[in-house]
Amino acid sequence: MIESINLRSLRSGEFTQFTNDVMAILAKADTETLGIKDQAADFNTAVEQLQAGFNKERGSDITAELTEIDARRDACISGIEKLSEAYTLHFEPVIAKAAQELLHKIESYGPRIAKQNYQTETTIINNLTQAVETDADLKDAVSKLYLSDWFDQLKKENNWFSQRFLDRIDEEAQQSDEKFKELRDTASEAYRTLCMHITAHVTLKGIAGYDAIINQLNSLIDAYNLTLKRRATTDEVV
Repeated sequence: MIESINLRSLRSGEFTQFTNDVMAILAKADTETLGIKDQAADFNTAVEQLQAGFNKERGSDITAELTEIDARRDACISGIEKLSEAYTLHFEPVIAKAAQELLHKIESYGPRIAKQNYQTETTIINNLTQAVETDADLKDAVSKLYLSDWFDQLKKENNWFSQRFLDRIDEEAQQSDEKFKELRDTASEAYRTLCMHITAHVTLKGIAGYDAIINQLNSLIDAYNLTLKRRATTDEVV
């Protein structure tokens, strides 16, 4: 079943990123077949309204910084993709095979990663770098292609972008606490309704067909719960 998460404990930026991550999961699911099309649509609308409330330019220095960081990570992911594609033509079969494996993984996230919106690109790059670190074959392929430094830089830029993106949202949220609270409450309720409907369908029909979306949601929730746990531990120490 879907794991629980204390949404109220998430900071403004974390909450916004979490809901965007959930929306990305829904985008890959057949919500109509799953019987949650309406609930997914309501949730997406709530998240889009939440994001729209904080996308206005307010003269923040962080906005300009984000543009610069995004340009650097775009260059990294584009360079990795182009180098991988070039290496598929390498005269040594082992190098060509490694390039094909890596390129296949990159392409599995869809075309033009660098052209995706901020949230989607952040999630894709995070998933890709994690895959390279945990999958032995991919890690070996990256080593054979001498792309380890590229991936290290990509991860560094993506992590920094994610942090500064959250900083900007927190900064903007402080300027409009009441509006953010209203939008946040609406998104939270839409999320709970979505989860309740998924749970109800599983109870009535069984887990088959719902295991993929539940596993993805739980993986996401575990990551954010870990953040909350680490913060609580740090606060206790302090």
